[in-house]
Amino acid sequence: PDAATMTLAEDPAEQPFALIGFDHQVKTLIVSRGDTLLDAAVGLGAKSIEATDAIGALTEIFDPRQLKIGQVIEATFGRVERTGERRLLALAVAIKPDLQVAAFL
Repeated sequence: PDAATMTLAEDPAEQPFALIGFDHQVKTLIVSRGDTLLDAAVGLGAKSIEATDAIGALTEIFDPRQLKIGQVIEATFGRVERTGERRLLALAVAIKPDLQVAAFL
């Protein structure tokens, strides 16, 4: 994988959380001037409707308008069925160096 992509550990005990599905892949982006959460999620590979759903869930605990330059956004993709289509499973924003908010779809 390239520098912006990493595959989660195969052993669920090594993961910070357990996601249902197969072939998980996490892509990251560091927020730059002018970035929006929607543009970032879509740029990382989410479909517009998936990104909108995730952002809607995040707004319960995080105001996307408060996104700041340098914050890290992580989008986790995978399949919920072995033969299914890869889709957005989770969207997370690092709001502090040791604190992340996330929406799981």
